[in-house]
Amino acid sequence: MENFKNDFRYFGGLTFIYGVIFVFCLYENFIGITFPIYVAATIGFSVLFLKRLEQSIKRSTIKYFVGMMLLGVSTFMTGNTFVHFFNWVGIILLLIAGMIHQLYDDNEWGFLSQLKNLFKLLGLSILNLITPLIHAFHFLKGSEQNADVIVNQEGSSKEIRVTTEHKNDIEDTNHLSQQGNERGKSTILMVLLGLGLATLLSFIIVPLLMLSDEIFAQFFRNILQHINIRHIVGITITFLVGAIPFYSFFFALFKRNLQGNKGGNGKKADSMVGISFTFVFAVIYMIYSIIQILFLFLRFEGGLPENVAYYQYAHQGFWQLLAVSLINFAMVLVCIQVFVENKLLKSLLLIISICTCIMTVSAVYRMLLYVGAYHLTFLRVLVLWFFGVLTLIMGGVMVSIYRNKFRLFKYVMAVVACGYILFSFARVDFIIASYNLAHTENIAIWEVRYLMNDLSIDAAPAIRNFDLSATTCEFAHEHLSSEIESYYNRILRQDNSGRRWNLSLHLAQRVAKEQVAALNASR
Repeated sequence: MENFKNDFRYFGGLTFIYGVIFVFCLYENFIGITFPIYVAATIGFSVLFLKRLEQSIKRSTIKYFVGMMLLGVSTFMTGNTFVHFFNWVGIILLLIAGMIHQLYDDNEWGFLSQLKNLFKLLGLSILNLITPLIHAFHFLKGSEQNADVIVNQEGSSKEIRVTTEHKNDIEDTNHLSQQGNERGKSTILMVLLGLGLATLLSFIIVPLLMLSDEIFAQFFRNILQHINIRHIVGITITFLVGAIPFYSFFFALFKRNLQGNKGGNGKKADSMVGISFTFVFAVIYMIYSIIQILFLFLRFEGGLPENVAYYQYAHQGFWQLLAVSLINFAMVLVCIQVFVENKLLKSLLLIISICTCIMTVSAVYRMLLYVGAYHLTFLRVLVLWFFGVLTLIMGGVMVSIYRNKFRLFKYVMAVVACGYILFSFARVDFIIASYNLAHTENIAIWEVRYLMNDLSIDAAPAIRNFDLSATTCEFAHEHLSSEIESYYNRILRQDNSGRRWNLSLHLAQRVAKEQVAALNASR
C-alpha cells in the first residue's frame, strides 16, 4: 500500500522503536514482568498506526485490547509453559480479530467467513514479511535520489545568484539550509548501509584471515573476549522477529482485501440432502444418549455386558466421545451454513446438538470418576476445561439454529477467550498438587515425582504441605527427602531478578528457602 511506502519515515520509525521495546522486554525473557509491557506496547503502537491512517478507535475494539492485557499479566504470574505458549497464541489471535473488527463492518459476516478472513489475514501477514525491507530499500534509494537532485539544484542556484545578485537572499538561505539537512540525512543513511554490508561480509572475511595467521587470530581473540557475539546476534534476531511481523501485519491489514457475507459463501444446497444426512445421526445419537442416561447416570446395571463391572464401563470411551463431540460441532455448523433453511432440518440439528451436550456430560462424568480413582493431571484438568467450554459453545450453536442474526463467531470467540483467560489465571498446577496431596493415602513415590518433575513451579507452594511420613516404605522415604531437597535447590538457582522477575517463581523461591532451611535444621 502506497501510504506505508510514502510515509515510511513515520511507520518505519515507529516499527524500529517497537522492535527496541520488543528486545528489552523479551530477549531471553519470555515470562518476566516486562511481558505485560510488551503487550501494552503492541496495543499502543497499533493505535498509533491506526491514528496515522485516520482510523478512530471503535469502542467495541477496546475489549480485544483488554483481553490481550489480561493474557500479558497472566504470563508473568505462572510458570506453566503450556499457558505461556497459548497466551502468545491468544494475544496474536485477539490482535488479528480486533484489527479486523476495527477496519471492517463484520457484524453481518457468517461464522465461516469470519474464520476464513482471520486466517487469511494471518497468511497475508506472513507473505508480506519481506515488505518492510522493500520499503526501507525504497526509502534509502529515494533519499539518495533526493541528494542528487539537491546537488544539481545547488549548482543551478549558484549560477542564478551570479547573474541575479541581491535577489531573494532570505529564501535562498532557507532553501539551502533545508537542502543541507536533507543531504546530511541521506549521507548518514548511506554510511549506515555501507557499514551494515561491511559487517555482513566481515563474518566471512575475518574468520578466513584468522585461519591464515595465528598472530592475527590471537589479536582478534583478545578483542572478542570483550564482545559477546552470541548476545549481539541474539538481540538482532529478536529485534527482527518483533519489528518485521508487526509492520507486515499492518501493511496486510490496510490492503483491505478481506470479504465476508452473512450466511456463507455461494449458493446453498438443497435442504433434503441435509435432512437425510442428519436424520441418520440423530437416530444413532438418540439411542446412545438414552443408554448414557440409563446405564451411566442412573446406574442401571442390569443391562451391562457379562464380566464388565460398573467402574470399568464408566472408564471406557472418554477420548472417543471427545472426538465425536468435535465432529458433531463441525457437522451442525456446516449444515447451518451449507443447506437451505428448513424446519425439519433445524429440528434434526437441534436433536444432534442436545445429544452432543449429553455426550459431553457423559465424558465429563467418566473423567470425574477416573480422577476419583487416579487423581488429577494437567491433561485431565485441561480436558475437563475444554468440555466445559464446548458445552457453552454448543449452547450458542443451538441458538444460532433458530436465530439467523445470532453472532455465533463473536459468541464462540468470547466464550473461548474468557474461558481461557480464567484458565490461565487459575494456577492449575497448584490446584493439581493440592488436590492430589489432599486425597492420597500412602502416596506412591512416583506420584510425588510427577508433582515435582512434570508440573511447573506453580506447584511448589502446595508440595510444601507434603508429609514425608505418608510414605510407608523407608527406602522411598529416604529417596524422596533427597529429591525434594534437590527440587527446592533447583528452584533457588533460577534467576528471578530485574526484568526476569516472575511472580510464580518468586513464591516458589520463598517456599524453597523455608523448606531447605527446615531440612538443614532437621539434620
